[in-house]
Amino acid sequence: MLRPFLEIGKLAGRKLHLPLFCRGLHEVLARELPAKNLYIAVLEGKDNLRFPYFVDEREPEDQLANYPKEGLTAFIVDEGRTVWVGREPEILDRVNFVGERPVDWIGIPLRGRDGAVFGILAVQTYVEGEGYDHADLELLEFAAGQLSIALQLQHYDRDIAIGRIAALLDETGDLAEVYAGVHQIVADLIPAAKSCFIIARVDAAAKRFRPVYWRDINDDWDRIDWPIDRGFASYIYRGTQKAFVYERGRTKVPAEFLPIGTPPYYWLGVPLWNGTSIIGIAIAQSYDENDPVTREDEAMLSIVAPHIANAISRAELFERTRQ
Repeated sequence: MLRPFLEIGKLAGRKLHLPLFCRGLHEVLARELPAKNLYIAVLEGKDNLRFPYFVDEREPEDQLANYPKEGLTAFIVDEGRTVWVGREPEILDRVNFVGERPVDWIGIPLRGRDGAVFGILAVQTYVEGEGYDHADLELLEFAAGQLSIALQLQHYDRDIAIGRIAALLDETGDLAEVYAGVHQIVADLIPAAKSCFIIARVDAAAKRFRPVYWRDINDDWDRIDWPIDRGFASYIYRGTQKAFVYERGRTKVPAEFLPIGTPPYYWLGVPLWNGTSIIGIAIAQSYDENDPVTREDEAMLSIVAPHIANAISRAELFERTRQ
């Protein structure tokens, strides 16, 4: 029984991109206990949940959406304790359970460094006669601890990235090098951005997007601008004015969407604000279903984006002054 603990520890030590870590964690657990159905829920604000990872044969959830904080998940977050339905089956009647009732279910709280609960790891089975035991609980508790650390390290990496962006102008005054530096920093946070990352500036007068930085393994548009009413960037700039993440086959495409370029499997765009206006869109995308972009990446890039916009604005001002 020691082997799965070692496998999970090795996974955590590799500092994988969160979706890959969650997938690997699920594979280890599914070999050791009835974990075909497993999900991770994380608090989004005070009253909502997002699901960085959700696999369930009966109740599929959209990992790109937020949901109200309710059911057993909310109970664990609020009470801060593990729930094992096999040990206290009456809890399904005391708590407004969401979804199809399982035969057995375990939910473990995820805690931050301060001890506060910020999410849960849960497994469940719908197979009659199948359930969990104390050895399963012990392994799940260990897995939840490693998962908590992985999620917190992700936030730590984000804070480091913000500091690195702020230091870019101290390292170089060259605008092209600032763009390249931003790309490297974002790629360290979002692996898909290594091969596909774009910064498109908005030319409101000409009603065009003008790429100022372009790295894409399929399309080579680094010197070609495009109409402001085309692509997902348009949906952000002319519509929501906030981050948007897309996954092929799961995300409903806006009715007004006009496609442009090679269709990606995943696409993430975040507006770059300068005061009260959007000066551009930062874009990361992937053409490979095994190289995902997730809501966690959206949250990460949204927090970093204001610092990117500030660095670009300062670098451009320096460039104009020098010229």
